[in-house]
Amino acid sequence: MTPKIWRLGVIVGLASALGCSGDLRDPVGLVPFDTSGGFVGGGGGGGGGGGASALVGSWSATFIIRLMNDVQSQVTTWSFQSNGTCNRTVAVTSVLEGRTLTTTLPCTWFTNSNDISIMFGGNVGSVTFRWGFENFSPDRLVLDGVTYVRIG
Repeated sequence: MTPKIWRLGVIVGLASALGCSGDLRDPVGLVPFDTSGGFVGGGGGGGGGGGASALVGSWSATFIIRLMNDVQSQVTTWSFQSNGTCNRTVAVTSVLEGRTLTTTLPCTWFTNSNDISIMFGGNVGSVTFRWGFENFSPDRLVLDGVTYVRIG
């Protein structure tokens, strides 16, 4: 067995162990999210107030990305604190290179009805996502059509 095939097997095994459902994901928003599958709107308040308090915690989503000469796994983790601060961490592992690159961006957040606004420090900018809970589960957060699982 070649090292590349072995590493691919390890990544696929890790993705399975971490609870990846195998469902297709659209991490960059190319396909509109179909809300008929149990999407539940969020609450009001800011940084932990009202229904937004359900957002407090850490949330993770894993994506497997097939490139022409490589397979990569991307783990995106959002951590929302009740004081309105947050972090977004993205860890990308390349089978070809056999290493992981991790980037963490500090941020602040607040909600307004079914939207969450996230402002990144420096000149990075801000984003606004629709948010809710998949199939009424408080452990499956949907941000702009991508499902994240509660990890803390």
